[in-house]
Amino acid sequence: MKILYLSNSRIPSITANSIHVFKMSEAFKKNGSTLRLIGIKPSLFYSEIINYKDRYGIINNIDFKTFIQLRGFKGYDYLFKVKKECKKYNPDIVYTRSIGIAYHISKMGYDIIYEAHGPLYSSEENIFKDFLNSKHFKFMVVISD
Repeated sequence: MKILYLSNSRIPSITANSIHVFKMSEAFKKNGSTLRLIGIKPSLFYSEIINYKDRYGIINNIDFKTFIQLRGFKGYDYLFKVKKECKKYNPDIVYTRSIGIAYHISKMGYDIIYEAHGPLYSSEENIFKDFLNSKHFKFMVVISD
């Protein structure tokens, strides 16, 4: 299965969410999937030359790309880049922890697995309901209460 993991985590980072997305990516690869991970580049001048295997304690090579998210655009610039990458990669399924990304990518016709981590913001409730009624919503993984 060809999976595109669309993360809204900064990569690289030592925060729990960044570590989690790499661990999940490795788990998908161990199960035989082809995977590309997309994340947010920490800054415009940050070099991506890191030893992510040591940093995140993973064994497999993870195909990942990062894109800068500019301040003042409320993430729409990143969403545009993610949509473009989705068309280019053409995955069988998209996995994401962002309800906004899940909603917009499902509107493009891609099947989605959404990983929820807590309550939604009130601004997200309508798109969440719309997303749940989409034929492209396949599964929801719940990590938190």
